[in-house]
Amino acid sequence: MSDVQSILDGPARFEEASVEALEKYHNEQLAAKQYNFDANAALIKLYQFYPARANEKIVVQVLGQALMNLPKPDFTLCLHMLQGISEGIEAVLEKVTPVSQLLEGSQFTTFWASEDRQIFKDIPGFDDAVRQYALGQLQLSYQKVSKDLVKKYLQIDDAAVDALAKEKGFEAEGGSIRFPLTCCNQATPKLRQDNLQFQQLNRFVSHLR
Repeated sequence: MSDVQSILDGPARFEEASVEALEKYHNEQLAAKQYNFDANAALIKLYQFYPARANEKIVVQVLGQALMNLPKPDFTLCLHMLQGISEGIEAVLEKVTPVSQLLEGSQFTTFWASEDRQIFKDIPGFDDAVRQYALGQLQLSYQKVSKDLVKKYLQIDDAAVDALAKEKGFEAEGGSIRFPLTCCNQATPKLRQDNLQFQQLNRFVSHLR
């Protein structure tokens, strides 16, 4: 990692010779189920500078890792940098984008049924990361949700739902699960907004003099 960091921190970040080292480090990330966005972004930047070196398999993996870290904007940033590099990379983006749209749109049931997601099947931990993201989206949206919806969103069975509820400390109520209250999943009073005209404001200020 020290060699990679020296690349990221110095002029070698822009040198073609660094492609091999960053690709090697990327493969190490996958094997260890780790993630370093800065290193991945630097590799994509080098692919921009040296299109002939762009590795389509690694691009798929980098994009998959980015999706595993939703709702962070990593995928969008990578997508922007990858556009226009080569026809091969554009073909990859065409395959990957529909998957990202399903996830970013919280269309998890459609995602699990989609053959398009198989493009990420070789990325260790990808499905589990999607499940964590889907669970987070449920918690943001609901105080109480049916177990059936959890099963559909996470593509798991009844036993796995019960185990998940126990692990996370969720309250099980018959066929439903209750999530802890957060600022996002409960109603909050809406602040009244008054349109204050300039003349009214001037009049108000005059009383403070």
